[in-house]
Amino acid sequence: MGTTHHIQPIAPVEENTVRVPAGPVTFGLEMRELNPAIIQGFYADRPDAGAVRDLVDEGGEPDDGGASVHVFGTDDGLEYLRFDCFDKGPHYHYVHPHEPFQVVHEMDPVAFGDPFAWTVERLRGRLPEMLAESGGRHLGEAVDAAAVGRALDRLVELRAGLGQEVPA
Repeated sequence: MGTTHHIQPIAPVEENTVRVPAGPVTFGLEMRELNPAIIQGFYADRPDAGAVRDLVDEGGEPDDGGASVHVFGTDDGLEYLRFDCFDKGPHYHYVHPHEPFQVVHEMDPVAFGDPFAWTVERLRGRLPEMLAESGGRHLGEAVDAAAVGRALDRLVELRAGLGQEVPA
């Protein structure tokens, strides 16, 4: 299931990302834009630029945005999961930071409901399994459900208080 892409996703924009620690993982909340200029700017000088151009040619030029929830390893700083709760094309990533690929799954807003609420629910109930799927089994085994719950409550507060703006 999902679509495997042999590229890593565009890195979070740190000045647009609020980080909330939760023991072995740290969540990031970012208001993201995705458009051709951002894609070209990130991948321009990278060896995977050709693969990205092929993806854009296949899927068309994206122009979307919304809240993104990132799941980083607290100690290694690597991103393992990303949930792009975008307005037009919500989706999530198993990033596989130690491998040269990621797996992207589309979210069906009809079946899933609100993408941000669905994301928080998945992270509350399935985080260890999702981390294992993305190469972060060691993080999933160390997760403290209470710390994750508190951090996710904070993400919900931030999102509710910000609308479409996340402070740096």
